[in-house]
Amino acid sequence: MGLFDKIVDTVSQTAREASDGIKSMADKNRLQKELSGLQNELNNRYRDIGIRFFEATKENPSEEYAEMFAAIINLQNAINAKKEEINALEGTVTCPNCGATISKDVKFCSNCGATAPVSPAPAVEPVQNGCSNCGAPLAADAKFCAGCGAKIDAPAAPVTPSNICTGCGQPLDESALFCANCGTKAPNVD
Repeated sequence: MGLFDKIVDTVSQTAREASDGIKSMADKNRLQKELSGLQNELNNRYRDIGIRFFEATKENPSEEYAEMFAAIINLQNAINAKKEEINALEGTVTCPNCGATISKDVKFCSNCGATAPVSPAPAVEPVQNGCSNCGAPLAADAKFCAGCGAKIDAPAAPVTPSNICTGCGQPLDESALFCANCGTKAPNVD
């Protein structure tokens, strides 16, 4: 029985040592994870301070930071230019209020409700029909307005280039001083 007891004691001791080793490794991993989380939080705080400092002093940076500020502004401009190129390819614009990507054809951002930026007006055809309900251009054979959904009973009055908004392409009332859609000054106003 002495040999059997010795084997049991050896196996038990080895199991305790393995258990202690596993517990020690688990504790070490837990501490490393906590340490990593704390380091990430610290880095985020440093980043936030840097962003706030940049935003607060970008108009008049100290000489010490002027070169770094110029580099940041150049990078921001390059990023914005690339975003505009992507938007042009996708037929979208960026909301000036919240930065969401929205269709260039909408009037309001679906994310924050802000007025969407007005896309440049497409080339205007010399004469086209306009919806009597909303003024949107109509195809010659349209039965419904694509802008407001109104049923077209009879052809609308022709819309000429002199009463089309140069900012958004919407038809304007002859007496309008500004476009009701985008606020651009009417072309017939001096």
